[in-house]
Amino acid sequence: MTKDLELESLTDKEINSRKCQSLVYFLDFDREKDALQTKRQLLELIIKYCKNIRLLDYCVFNDDINSLMSSLIENIKQNLNYLSINLSNYEDNEYSNIKPILQNLGQTLPSKLEYLSFVLEHQEDVNYVAIVPCIKEYIMKKKRVKYLAIKSTIFSNTKLYCMDLFDLKDEVKEFKLHNIEVLSYIKLFTDITDIYRFSNEID
Repeated sequence: MTKDLELESLTDKEINSRKCQSLVYFLDFDREKDALQTKRQLLELIIKYCKNIRLLDYCVFNDDINSLMSSLIENIKQNLNYLSINLSNYEDNEYSNIKPILQNLGQTLPSKLEYLSFVLEHQEDVNYVAIVPCIKEYIMKKKRVKYLAIKSTIFSNTKLYCMDLFDLKDEVKEFKLHNIEVLSYIKLFTDITDIYRFSNEID
């Protein structure tokens, strides 16, 4: 194992020499244009050199970055075990725009992940309700994951709601029929964090 890498500080040569080894936990892309360009270049280097990433946690907010992340997932899927995707800052997070992301993800995921989690944020609960059939179509029916969590923050008028797939008991039962265990987002996040810390400790 290896400790998490401060990827922003690594040069092309350093990334190449390290091969990113076996564990990376990173990637929250800044909206500021210059920072975004730097991150894009960095991500292209990671795609080029890093083959052994086991844990990937990233935030995506536009199609350009999402396309690169899809390429990275395709590149590392032989070793990838843990994947967390934050779509809460996606530039237009209407369901019609998020659905293609999930569809593409269903095509690029490894045949079996240990953990998969999503974070969403939107103005109405319609997106949250609509995303569940999409997850079933591209993730559940293909049995692509062992543990799944989805958390959604919903803004409605002046109120803020948090929803968790784990609280929808009928949905949880259906996923279980496909050998997918739905965990609360906090539980799954804690599990992954513990794995990540343990990996660092035994380095």
